[in-house]
Amino acid sequence: ILVMSLALFVFILQQITLSQHLFIDEKINSFISNNQKPFLVEISKTIGYIFEPTIFIILFFLLVFYLIYEKRRAEAISLTILTMISFLIIQLIKILVHRLRPLDALVSENTYSFPSGHALMASVFFGILIYLFAHHIKSRKSKIILTILATVVPLIIGFSRIYLNV
Repeated sequence: ILVMSLALFVFILQQITLSQHLFIDEKINSFISNNQKPFLVEISKTIGYIFEPTIFIILFFLLVFYLIYEKRRAEAISLTILTMISFLIIQLIKILVHRLRPLDALVSENTYSFPSGHALMASVFFGILIYLFAHHIKSRKSKIILTILATVVPLIIGFSRIYLNV
């Protein structure tokens, strides 16, 4: 899944870099614009506010402090480095690609649209949670629930960004 996701990301990055345009963007944007419901717009806005990249950075550092407290320093250092690298990669790609947000965005954003900081930080955060805690959880059911949540939440965040046309 990771390799397929990375390959898809590189493909999209290449297409955007070459033309600033993806055929599927127009189709998705048109479909969503024609089918938006006020309550789903509000839910999407709430998801966007809750999962701001800044919130993830705060959560990362709380997690780092927890790991240090639990004497898991190597994991705390790895977590910090991974978070910083992820954040820097997002910013670098945004600067290099300069992909503007759609004109009909439902929330105001000041940065470029690609890649989504919300979606990437959610994927990194929840991926790290699985890595750090899955082997400490003894219950198979709890591991499955953690894995499902860590997969579904970033997808919901990504969908909310698309739904808001940002």
